[in-house]
Amino acid sequence: MAKNNPSEDEFKPNFGSNEDDEVSDDFGDQEMDLSEAKIPVFQPLTRGIYPAEVIDIEYGLAKTSNKPKLSWRFGVEVEDPDTGKVHVRQIFMDTSLIPEQQGRVKAYIRTVKPDYDLKHFIPRNVGEELKGYPVRLRLDIGKPYGTPPKRRNEVKELLPAEELAGAFLPSGA
Repeated sequence: MAKNNPSEDEFKPNFGSNEDDEVSDDFGDQEMDLSEAKIPVFQPLTRGIYPAEVIDIEYGLAKTSNKPKLSWRFGVEVEDPDTGKVHVRQIFMDTSLIPEQQGRVKAYIRTVKPDYDLKHFIPRNVGEELKGYPVRLRLDIGKPYGTPPKRRNEVKELLPAEELAGAFLPSGA
């Protein structure tokens, strides 16, 4: 697959004398040739169930409602059809922490780690505690958004990793 972005060696604007310097004031006045730049084309994964790994879960506030949420980031290994090389595609999912949605969050955490201590749940710590855990994701393709219209994957269901599929959860889960 051809690179969509130039390498560091192909494009070196004047960012200052060393890496710690800020972009120079004259960068915005420099002429650039964008005629040969490739517009990246993003293709979502086809609908289906994919093995994945939790990369991170970050606590934050929703942009529009300012309500607490968890932003999940998963890694799915996919093969590039042009090169045959395997790379990690990142898939994102947000879950609200408002009281009406906390049962859903509980179910997702139990899916990732059935014995997770939910009695002492700290949203800021969950990402570090669940990082690296295997899961499966049932993905769909979302509605077009943006200009030009793009599509991205949506997590429709978070499933246990293969070896945990069908495992009995203790009562009170």
